[in-house]
Amino acid sequence: MSSFYKNSFSGILQFVFTSLLTFVSIPVFINKLGIEVFGAFSMITLIGNLNTFANLGLNATLIKFLSEQGKSKESGYDIIVSFTMIMGLILPLSLLAIACEPLILKNGMGFSNVLFEKVNILYICVIISNIFILVGQLFVAVLDSQQYIYLTNFFQGVYSFLYWGGSILAIIFGFGLTGIGIVTLGATFIWFLFITISMFKNWGAIAFEGVRKNFRRVMFKQLSHTSKIYSSSLISLLFEPLTKIMVSRMIGVAEVGYLEIAYKIRTQFWSLITKATYPLYPKIAAENNIFKLSKLIINFQILIAACLAPIITLFVFLLKDTLAIWIGSTNPVVITATLWISVTYLIGSVAIPVYYYLMSKQHADKTLWLQGINVLVNCVTILICYQKMGIFSAILGNSLAILSSLCLSIFLQIKYLNSVQINWKEVGTFLLLFVLGCLFALMSQSFINIPALRILSGILIIVGFYSTVGYAYAPQLMNVYRRLN
Repeated sequence: MSSFYKNSFSGILQFVFTSLLTFVSIPVFINKLGIEVFGAFSMITLIGNLNTFANLGLNATLIKFLSEQGKSKESGYDIIVSFTMIMGLILPLSLLAIACEPLILKNGMGFSNVLFEKVNILYICVIISNIFILVGQLFVAVLDSQQYIYLTNFFQGVYSFLYWGGSILAIIFGFGLTGIGIVTLGATFIWFLFITISMFKNWGAIAFEGVRKNFRRVMFKQLSHTSKIYSSSLISLLFEPLTKIMVSRMIGVAEVGYLEIAYKIRTQFWSLITKATYPLYPKIAAENNIFKLSKLIINFQILIAACLAPIITLFVFLLKDTLAIWIGSTNPVVITATLWISVTYLIGSVAIPVYYYLMSKQHADKTLWLQGINVLVNCVTILICYQKMGIFSAILGNSLAILSSLCLSIFLQIKYLNSVQINWKEVGTFLLLFVLGCLFALMSQSFINIPALRILSGILIIVGFYSTVGYAYAPQLMNVYRRLN
């Protein structure tokens, strides 16, 4: 198996493993801690999301430069400068967060004195853990640039096992949030140790000679690129919160809950897709031949499209029964929101290779266009349609936003890579097979009334149908597989 497929497969396994651990652990947390303490735990762990803001997009930038430059003196400068910038930012912020702990927890989050005492140690441990995580992520970027993504996925799996397993044991033995805090710090430190040792083992020693002379130049080189990625990331973070705020203010709070269920399911799909496609990013960053880049991106888009048909068919026909078993509800708004939002995100995943290309080359500013059109189309659609369509205006806005971004990415692909090959005969065949798959699934479910049996029969029929189709198209798919190696 090539390193590319090994990296993708390990990412999928790590995601599934972590999701299962989370799925099993959350009910234990709620039952043992109680809903109030669990809520406090959730709010404290939100601090981990601040990594997105504190990282400044340096990881993606570091992968870009290291993939292009290889193991060189300039790459050594990039690693040292990135490390210095992160430490210069995170250490003062962490010290400030610890010094202002009572202000943040009591005044900012509204914790009572009793709750403050329970979360005190957890808060400090999470702050310290974030330092290790942010620095460790730079070392992860070094490994990823050398196509050792399967190693970083393995270490992430070890961290998840230690974190969730240790936290459950801490709760069972009565150590509460203090025990979880110590487990969090311990698991993070072990992960950081593994990552650091692996990085130096695979990269080698980093020479400091000439760093002082080149520090300013390298820093501005990195900031020039990372500022565009960082701005794009910040804009993307506005998409979901703005939708919820607009729906809450103009339609109703209950409708936000419906959207939240749809977003939770969409996030799982998107996380799985990004894990599977992430190894393409350093591969694109390392390639400078436009013709080869064009072929690489097109072949990967074909592979994504081939995988989408069975996934979307399964999702469409199993969603209602799955929701009925999972949350005991077949609310039509939840089903409609989940279906449209998730399916358009799946279709939009065809744009991921183009997005990686823009990020890794001299077009990082164009990622601002893609994220900006998402937010703009979504907000404008809701504003125009909410009085007549209600919550469905948000569903429509989300779907149109993703499809608009996909269209823009295709335009940019044509502009910069001079190639978007659309074989309409193959598109027609693809759509025909998709419709046939849907008909087979519909027939398999029409005679069964028990949700669990409908899910089982649907899976068997759809997987069987697409396995047969895959076997018939095996030579073409193998050609695509070989071209990606």
